Amino acid sequence: MEAQALESYLEQMRDLISQKQDNQLEDHSTIFHLIDEYTSAVEGNSSDQAFFEGERNFYQGNFENSLKFYLEAKEFPNFQFYCYRASSLISEARGQHEKALNYAQKAYKIDPQDRSMRNLYANLPREELVEASHNSEAIAESNSENEVFSNHIYDQYQPVKSSLNSVNIPKNHFNYTSKDYLMMSSKSGGELEKRIQNFQNNQTKKMQAYLTNSFQKSFIAENLLCILNGWSFDPSEKPLLFTEESRKSSGGHYLKWDGKGIVINPGPGFLDNFHSQGFCIKDIDFVIVTRNSRDAYADLRAISELNQQLNKNLAERQIIHYYLQQRVYQQLAPFLKPSFKQARNTIHKLEMFLDSPDVERVELHEGIVLHYFLNTMPEKTQNSREANDDQALNSSNLGIRLELSNESKSKKMKIGYVSGLAWSPLLVHHLGYCDLLVAAFGNTSSNDYSRIGYNEDSLGYHGSASLFEELAPRLMLLTEFSGREGDIRLEVIKKMREECTQDSSTQKTVLLPADIGLTFDLNTMQVKCLLSEDLVDPSGINVVAGSDSFGRLRYLSSSFCA
Repeated sequence: MEAQALESYLEQMRDLISQKQDNQLEDHSTIFHLIDEYTSAVEGNSSDQAFFEGERNFYQGNFENSLKFYLEAKEFPNFQFYCYRASSLISEARGQHEKALNYAQKAYKIDPQDRSMRNLYANLPREELVEASHNSEAIAESNSENEVFSNHIYDQYQPVKSSLNSVNIPKNHFNYTSKDYLMMSSKSGGELEKRIQNFQNNQTKKMQAYLTNSFQKSFIAENLLCILNGWSFDPSEKPLLFTEESRKSSGGHYLKWDGKGIVINPGPGFLDNFHSQGFCIKDIDFVIVTRNSRDAYADLRAISELNQQLNKNLAERQIIHYYLQQRVYQQLAPFLKPSFKQARNTIHKLEMFLDSPDVERVELHEGIVLHYFLNTMPEKTQNSREANDDQALNSSNLGIRLELSNESKSKKMKIGYVSGLAWSPLLVHHLGYCDLLVAAFGNTSSNDYSRIGYNEDSLGYHGSASLFEELAPRLMLLTEFSGREGDIRLEVIKKMREECTQDSSTQKTVLLPADIGLTFDLNTMQVKCLLSEDLVDPSGINVVAGSDSFGRLRYLSSSFCA
């Protein structure tokens, strides 16, 4: 509504209220005729129409209903004034005089020319009202203030009727008149509103472009594993490489099976790596977090927020289910609260119980079964149970095994993933036979790579080598190197290949270092060449490192490695 039209309406309404005060107005028909006239003039504008419905109910004495309509008119200039005004009369009718006065002071501060609350001002000294309206600290910040903007306070009350007594409120108590205030508010508020609207429009355009790109993306294999964890910086531009924290690899992992996308441990930089490989948020259906570390969940909230923005632009909601280690669930579940009812019951806790089996089982979707477990020795588990210490059972990191099958059950696959776990013979038992194993290396030391003892906080060299020998998957990928000892990925792989012998009667395990962009086709059990995008048997793929440490590894077919 134009500021000039609003000022005209307010002036006419003030005149009618004055006539009512002087007993020159026999009934309210003239007031309602004025409201009808302006209602018809704003037809099609839902916010303005809600305002005038609020006015109609207000002057009928239905203050409860008027507040409901005022709350729907948030785009109307100074809609807070009308909410405060109605709330003050509601409170007064309920006998809550102090609360009524609080709302009246707030309303008066916005528009001192309003003349519809005589019973609230009659016993209030003029100086007190002026002082209260100038001094914001004098306005009580009570919990009841939030009632003005709540749609639930009316449930227990019946509509309140009141007479239209009014009083002359002294004008010009402020340096600015109501007209000045409206013009200034319209001007500055318009600029602010325009700025906000431009930003929102720009965000909408970006999201639409994002969706368009996702529909036009190049072909991506239906069943795949893509490694998105690694180092994503230029070492020459990273002076913080002197600190261990700055050398940590980051990101996560992405698996797609039978049209469903699964994210595992989306740490720092995951979304950047995810999008750089041609994926978009629509490609995510499940997120699994196995350990309570920022390295494993830093991008979790960003995934949730991006998906909520996406759903505002889609008729069909994209629903993501989150399966979280217990401590992560406790910390982050409140921030993942869905905005759409279709996403109810999508936050799940991966917890172990005192009477749990060694491995818990959850069916994510038809053909996708998640098994998760603690890497705890039996005597430790027994001690925990005797002490009734269920927190100890749920504070540890989890290992997982995914059992995948297609609709006809003609294609089956088992994929294991361990991160943040130290070596234990139980790992082999829990993981069972795996076609593919993704293992987080972590860090190493002389005792570890000499195979004298095992690490206590990660697999390291000795633990990874033991899994390599005893589990013997078809393909084993070493990932999530800590960087504490430098870039040792290729040296670790070479040493392990040379030292870890396997029975010639059994299949040979292919061992590869995993870096961002390594893509494994689960249909053919082959690796994609980064240059030609041809699929190559893992045993024939060439891993090429750049001249700089911590650089991106490239996976190439023999035709590119003369």
